[in-house]
Amino acid sequence: MEASYAKSEAYGEGSPAFLTIPLHVDNAFLSPEAASLVKASERRPGDGARVGYLASDFGNRKYSQERTTARLALGLEGAISDTWSYDVYATVGHVQADTEWYGEMFEQRFKDAVDVIRDRSGALVCRSEHARANGCKPLNVFGRGLYDKAAYNWVSTDAIRRSSIDQYVAGASVSGDLFELPAGFIAAAFSLEYRKETADTLPDPAMREGLLFNNRSQPLSGEFDVTEASAELSVPLLKDVMLVQDLTLETAFRYMDYSTSGSDNAWKVGFNWALNDDFRIRANRSKSVRAPNIAELFNPASQTFRGISDYCAASYRNRINPTYLSNVLANCAAQGIPTTFEPSQEWYGSTRPGFIVGNPELKNEVANDFTLGFIYTPSYLENFSLTVDYWKFDMENVINNFSGAAVVKYCYQSSSTNNQFCPLLRRDPTTHEIVNYFEKPFNSASSVTSGVDFEVNYRLETGFGDWGFRLFSTYLEERSFNPTGFADDNVKSAGEQARPRWRHRLTTDYTYNDFSAVLTANHRSSTVLDNEWSPNQNNYNDIPSYTTFDLTSRYNITDALQVRAGILNMFDRTPPRQPGVYNQGAYYDMLGQRFTVGVNYKF
Repeated sequence: MEASYAKSEAYGEGSPAFLTIPLHVDNAFLSPEAASLVKASERRPGDGARVGYLASDFGNRKYSQERTTARLALGLEGAISDTWSYDVYATVGHVQADTEWYGEMFEQRFKDAVDVIRDRSGALVCRSEHARANGCKPLNVFGRGLYDKAAYNWVSTDAIRRSSIDQYVAGASVSGDLFELPAGFIAAAFSLEYRKETADTLPDPAMREGLLFNNRSQPLSGEFDVTEASAELSVPLLKDVMLVQDLTLETAFRYMDYSTSGSDNAWKVGFNWALNDDFRIRANRSKSVRAPNIAELFNPASQTFRGISDYCAASYRNRINPTYLSNVLANCAAQGIPTTFEPSQEWYGSTRPGFIVGNPELKNEVANDFTLGFIYTPSYLENFSLTVDYWKFDMENVINNFSGAAVVKYCYQSSSTNNQFCPLLRRDPTTHEIVNYFEKPFNSASSVTSGVDFEVNYRLETGFGDWGFRLFSTYLEERSFNPTGFADDNVKSAGEQARPRWRHRLTTDYTYNDFSAVLTANHRSSTVLDNEWSPNQNNYNDIPSYTTFDLTSRYNITDALQVRAGILNMFDRTPPRQPGVYNQGAYYDMLGQRFTVGVNYKF
């Protein structure tokens, strides 16, 4: 039995609330100069103006989260016979996260509270009679520290959200030898497993109604269960014949039945061939499956804001790929949008609201995998080994999320409006402007990744210490990703900054009595920012190679006491100093040279 319980608390801060608020010429808090600016910016008398406001007077928004995790696992294993054993197990786990946000604002209340006029008696009141009836108090934000505390209390609030995930697993397996062949026994394993996962999220009522300065958030409730059965066989085919010390077939098959995405299977066929003690070849062909998770399936409508372009706008036509222009014109016409259509300046001047939603129709992702390699451990060179593996992963039905901008693009570039993207757009029937969109995942993408791994190990023992050398290198042959299935959308990124052709890691270690040291060199080959680069885009596409060295050491003063010291990025290598490169901490060391010291003591 294993039982665990963990509890953690986290705190954080965000920027103050930032809102767009309406201003009218007669706002009682405006100075005459400010009122004249509002009047000058009106397109029509009485329209007023809209201005951005950062609520720094009220401080940063803060949050805290309390997370608890509990898990209980029970297992029973034993022998059925001299050659067969069993394993039965069950697990239950629970994660709960309670999050609270402080310093949030009721957005509409804030807008009502800053829109202030004088009543007949000359008193300051909120313009909206409905807001006054609900307790609105004038809030002066046109200067530092001018606001009334009671007014701020009316517009401010805290918000909470409770989320939980539960998992239940039960399974059993048996393994042993089936029968003997001339080359040895066939080893087998059979298993059966049931798993159920549930997830629930309950946001604050004000968050669900979209009343706060924050994106609207809806409750999430989803679950799935899966039953799986599998069989694995290791079949010795040949042994101790010409060019074959041993040849083994490794095969496996798994059947799974998901309550959400239906039934599927995964399998593997592999060969392990030892020519002699020095040389071994291995090859594997397999199919892998990933089922969509609860969020991808059941994510409720949560609000987002994007900058999007309208492909039906007359002014946008010269920016459309000529290959798709006829499709775009035909699809816009099919929706009744005039050829002279142009969104308003107000539409252009702001990010557009939309919703992120799940897709319960998602299917499983599938990967077809292939690996081929060898291991060379020559008997004439002690403590030396060379491993080379070629690998290729070809994925289809990959789940891809589309932004609002992509939804618009692929709706109108498709051969007709009868596609999966156009139903995700909403237009105003009168103005034809896009007023809403839904960002939804689809099984639309494909991916191909292939390359070669090299690993060399050598250990040299001398009278003045032992030396170890290990080189691990990866060559990236291909990395392509197509988000939609359209041929023009296939992107080849091998050799770009995120995916260099070569990566090397060389580790040299030295041990002498109680002292040891390790020198590590990390290298990434030269790359480019963009494979599709052309000179009229920029002149800094080429990125040089990058190498860093780390040196660490340890000395055991006694069996219980150890001291450590090290120099990371020994030569203070900085990232390449060019736009789009120098601040990429995922690929380069952003901290520079640094020294470490430490002590370990065992009681």
